Amino acid sequence: MSSLFAVQAGSRGSKGLAGFIAGLSPRGRALLIAAEVVILLVIWQVLVGSLGLVNAVFFPPPLDVVDGLGDLIAAGTLGQAAASSAQSWLTGYGMAVLIAVPLGLLMGTSVPVDRVFGPIAWTLYAAPAVAYAPLTKAWFGFGAGPVVFLVVISAVFPIMLNLAAGIRTTSPSLLRAAR
Repeated sequence: MSSLFAVQAGSRGSKGLAGFIAGLSPRGRALLIAAEVVILLVIWQVLVGSLGLVNAVFFPPPLDVVDGLGDLIAAGTLGQAAASSAQSWLTGYGMAVLIAVPLGLLMGTSVPVDRVFGPIAWTLYAAPAVAYAPLTKAWFGFGAGPVVFLVVISAVFPIMLNLAAGIRTTSPSLLRAAR
């Protein structure tokens, strides 16, 4: 039976903490990560929950989060909320695919289209999706609309730009071989 902290072959000469971690077995590494997470959660609970160094409204302690999760499960609203989130995500991603694939195909196959829409797409893609969040509340109100819009904005540009780049960089010999 192997030890959790068995030193692997070839790492005996390593020094310091990095050498120790590199020498751990996979199970030992998993235990080390689990210990780090537990220590972090304990420190978080003590600093926020017990000592009150941070307002719990903005940074709730872990035990309050677990209590809230228990309340959602007991009330039966967790499944409904998860289903609503999944529906919003799938709707937004589907819309992004329907928008991005034709535009990506056009941009990848037509240089004039890429020269017109490429800079606009890259400019909009560079803006963080969080910057659109206040606008979505004004445009769509509350509910699923803002979520769907943010998913569309977050997904449409990577799909479109990567599809266009993939089409442009595909070797002509591969296209001939596919025919």
